[in-house]
Amino acid sequence: MHFIYILYSPTLDRFYVGESSDPQQRLKWHNEHVFKNAYTKSGDDWHLVLTLEFSDRKNARRIERYIKSMKSSSFIKRLSKDSEFLSNFKTIVKENSILP
Repeated sequence: MHFIYILYSPTLDRFYVGESSDPQQRLKWHNEHVFKNAYTKSGDDWHLVLTLEFSDRKNARRIERYIKSMKSSSFIKRLSKDSEFLSNFKTIVKENSILP
């Protein structure tokens, strides 16, 4: 299994979207600054706001790129807070109807 994970830092008021087979471990690494040149290096209070599970890495990466291409914190906020929006997004992803 692979996951898309969305992190949020209250201090920075920023989101981060990533892909991993172990989102909890990846969260720990982001907060410990294991990735020295990472987007998340300036924060140490990242927490998971959403994880989405996929059967393989290829699909997880495809959807990760789509979410990142939106370049929109409002889109990410809706995914993490609006259950109907998230449900519709999952349906679209499952049907592969509009995503690259």
